[in-house]
Amino acid sequence: MALKFSEAALKKVDEILTRYPNKASALMPVLYIAQDEFGFLSDEAKMYVADLLDLPPAKVYCVATFYSMYKNEPTGRHLIQICTNLSCSLLGAEHLRDYMCNKL
Repeated sequence: MALKFSEAALKKVDEILTRYPNKASALMPVLYIAQDEFGFLSDEAKMYVADLLDLPPAKVYCVATFYSMYKNEPTGRHLIQICTNLSCSLLGAEHLRDYMCNKL
């Protein structure tokens, strides 16, 4: 079964495309729609977005895997993320991570 956006999702995509000078510029918001529609960005979903926006699949794959806000594999109902950048680390992110790991 090939993936396909619902009519509501296609409407959102069409509306987003009107905001950008070319289809490639709409890639990130369309990936959000795909993630919302399919639950995560499977390889099939990435190919669907590439076809929809007339982009090379490699470009879609690079964007989807570079940014941490895109889910490239199924996740549970609840997703817990802890910031690990320098400022968060200085404020004790490791202690929070350790606590969460022990608790869960």
